[in-house]
Amino acid sequence: MTSDEVSGNFDLLATNKLSQHSILRELVPVLKKGEFFILKDALELVRGFVTELMDLAVDELAFIKNFNNGDYYPELLFNESEVISRIIGHPMARWKVGKLKKL
Repeated sequence: MTSDEVSGNFDLLATNKLSQHSILRELVPVLKKGEFFILKDALELVRGFVTELMDLAVDELAFIKNFNNGDYYPELLFNESEVISRIIGHPMARWKVGKLKKL
């Protein structure tokens, strides 16, 4: 909701900037003693997960298209009326929709 536009595509290019050296320098010191983190293995796992997760359904794509046009329809994402009634007035969503309508 904080980006200027949501396309439904998820860009993993920023992961190319990570290196095993930076992991050793920045992450390993905060891990439990004896734990290891292999960047290559983690990236393969995450890329597979995100690729599958971001295979959006028709209703999800419709939500994104409408949201980018300044229309907020959470019922495209949720079936439960209790959930919809809780998030229909979400301040961040309302703020963003108002901002998008002005564009």
